[in-house]
Amino acid sequence: MKANTRDHGSDPEDHATVRCPSCGLRQPTEGGVLTEHPPTRRAAASCPGSGADQHVERSSSHAVSALGEGAKPVLPLGEGSPLDPVEAVPDGLARRADGPVVVIPCSAKKRRLPAGRKELPAAKLYCGPYFEKCLAAARAIPGATIIVVSARYGLITPETLIRPYNDRLNPRMVDHAKHRAQATAMGPVVLHAQDVIALAGRHYADAAAAIWPHARRPLAGAAIGIQLQRLTRIAESDNPYASALDYAARALRR
Repeated sequence: MKANTRDHGSDPEDHATVRCPSCGLRQPTEGGVLTEHPPTRRAAASCPGSGADQHVERSSSHAVSALGEGAKPVLPLGEGSPLDPVEAVPDGLARRADGPVVVIPCSAKKRRLPAGRKELPAAKLYCGPYFEKCLAAARAIPGATIIVVSARYGLITPETLIRPYNDRLNPRMVDHAKHRAQATAMGPVVLHAQDVIALAGRHYADAAAAIWPHARRPLAGAAIGIQLQRLTRIAESDNPYASALDYAARALRR
């Protein structure tokens, strides 16, 4: 008969696990803080969620590089703002994130660039009707921090300056490690957001769920026509946030 070698006197909290807000896997903790861990079995680098309860300062140079070549993070465009807004590092998102993180898709259709320009803010370059519906619904949600999943650039903001491209999102080739690095560069308020809404179709919502597995999906399971109706109703609702959550709850009950 084998002897029981388990230490019954050890503190159960020493063996506690929690779900990492970044990789979505259950990971061990020490003193209530996530221990350093890889996001997958094959990952060579530590998960950005390691030590999630600790505040980690990151340099602006790391934040800019994480966005990828050709993209420039910028401050939000206001009414009457020029097309060339003042540049800023994306971790400024953390200072203005007082509502949910809302993830929307990019657009296959792009606006023609004005003469002499090589790039535009994402919100102005993307001009497909589905994107515009998603953006309008996201902007209607009070305090929302809007993140766009771009097939070329990864996770960007509507204000990020980008160049036209023809890439399409391939769900089997999404660079989740790049997305995690970009979410990390946007600051802990974004990376560790507990309130996340994916106003997007399945593939884009899946890309968001790789970072925020708890993201709610108001458009899940709906045909494209129904999705457009929901986006319109969210944007025009007296309480867009509650409307989005209601659709997400309905989707879960299907």
